Parts: sequence; structure tokens; C-alpha cells
Amino acid sequence: MNFPNKIIIHASATDDDPSFSWGAIRKWHIEHNGWLDIGYNAGCELVGDHYEVIYGRPWTMDGAHCIGQNSQSIGFCFVGDFMSNPPPLAQLQASAKFLKEIMRLYGISKSEVYRHKDFNDTDCPGDAFDIEALRSLL
Repeated sequence: MNFPNKIIIHASATDDDPSFSWGAIRKWHIEHNGWLDIGYNAGCELVGDHYEVIYGRPWTMDGAHCIGQNSQSIGFCFVGDFMSNPPPLAQLQASAKFLKEIMRLYGISKSEVYRHKDFNDTDCPGDAFDIEALRSLL
């Protein structure tokens, strides 16, 4: 991966439940897309009764999450469907804690945190995902 200059936010567009987990996303990306690993560098999902950030594709590999931006960005996925409802505050807070550290490490400002749909023709991370709500926590 080149030195990342932005973070791109995604959503899995699935329910966040035991039948569709980070591991299931990884398996789908590898088996159905033929990729080497999950496309995202990290993500956040409900594990038991709390949200956890989980690492994905190694930092040394370009992501496979946003056409034209993979070599210069960190791909971060919120597990959930945010077309009608926003992510829970607890998920935003857990994600922000991790993202702040990534931002510090790479010198990325909160104005360089984008939605997938800012670059590609997609609804991702969903109509109800308020990027300003996330940025306010960063």
C-alpha cells in the first residue's frame, strides 16, 4: 500500500448478526470475488453485547474497496445496513476511537474521511449514514 491520504467509509449493507459476520464478509470476498483477502483494511461489528473493530486486509496490501482509490486509502467497513437507519452511536464511537489512531498515524484530517459514494456510483455506506456525525467524533 502506498502511504494512505484518506479513509473511505463503507457499510456491508447486511444485518449485523451472527449469520453475517466479518468472517462471512471475508469468505465472500475470497470465494465469490476471487480476491486474496477481504477488501477492507478494518471494520466494526457487534460482537456479543459490544462493538469491536476488527482488522481486515493487511496494511501492506492495497485494499479492494473503492475503484481508483485503493492504493491511497484505508477502507473501513461498518457492518450493517444503513439505508433507512443510521449506525448505532456505540458503533460510531468504537469506530471513531480506532479511526482517530489511524488518522494520527498517517496524518489524515477528518476532512479526508469520505463515504464510498463520494468516489464511485454506489449508495454505500447508505442513505442514513451521516458522515458528519462520524466526523464530529473524530
